[in-house]
Amino acid sequence: MEENVSENSFTHRLIRRMKTRGVKQVDVVGAIGASPPTVSAWYRGRAQPRTENINKLSNFLQTTSEWLLDGTGEEHKDRENQMSVKDANPVARRLRARMHD
Repeated sequence: MEENVSENSFTHRLIRRMKTRGVKQVDVVGAIGASPPTVSAWYRGRAQPRTENINKLSNFLQTTSEWLLDGTGEEHKDRENQMSVKDANPVARRLRARMHD
């Protein structure tokens, strides 16, 4: 986890779910359409997502927006039609390729 991140914070829960799902920031970017700097700001605790992104993010990470934002409710939630890491891979691969150019 990032240093100096409170265990009772959005950032802590975001990182926890990303690790549980085995996804990286680039996968989040590809899955929900947020920019790399935006996702990085969430990951570093410098910002929180807007409503439309928190809904996409919670769906992708298979959790609820309530749990991500304030830690209430269930951490893991199975839902039909959730995005998977595989769904994000084509976009993630392109982003990774651009980052390495």
